[in-house]
Amino acid sequence: MRQPSGAKAYDLADCLSNLRKSFTSRSKLIEQLYGLRVILDESERRPYLKLLAGVGVVRPALLEALLKARNAVEYQDARPPKLSRCLELVDAVWYFLRATDPLVTLVPSDMELAPPDEGSDKSIYRLNLTVRYKPKFEVTVSGWLPAAMVSETVIANYLCVSADRLERRSHSPSRIEQRQGFPDDVLISGKIVDMTVSQRRLVVSKALSNV
Repeated sequence: MRQPSGAKAYDLADCLSNLRKSFTSRSKLIEQLYGLRVILDESERRPYLKLLAGVGVVRPALLEALLKARNAVEYQDARPPKLSRCLELVDAVWYFLRATDPLVTLVPSDMELAPPDEGSDKSIYRLNLTVRYKPKFEVTVSGWLPAAMVSETVIANYLCVSADRLERRSHSPSRIEQRQGFPDDVLISGKIVDMTVSQRRLVVSKALSNV
């Protein structure tokens, strides 16, 4: 297909501009709801597309192509891509909006994690996390864990929990709980504190992927 000229080329340029506006509008709404730049300690200079890719919300390749094509047309007086390429970019933005619709409809706050080797839904070990994004990022946790995954001293790369409840299964008032697992299993409940940026990114990624 030949590169359109005249009014058609203008129409394609206008298409790129509108696609960029759609992407920007949705990105601003996501930031308004979640405050990801603050949570992840990201500079305003970092493209928001890369930030979203970093928490697993998007695959950036086609959207990056859109932003580059639009900037080239807008600021370098370049010709817009061919119609077939513009249609691919329309699809990319459509999928982006479709994928992020749940994120702007209902902000996810609850998720459940199991130890890596306890993948079964019947696992007795579960950690329930409740995430609050704004006005201040907070994560509370509760659940049973194997004793080997809990330490009362700080260990590098472990999540640090300010516990309001910490008890062994052998001390549980519930006989049902006592009959499950092992006596030294730990019930923990409290707030995660002193999170590193990488830990915050991991929690956000997990929470957003549950939508």
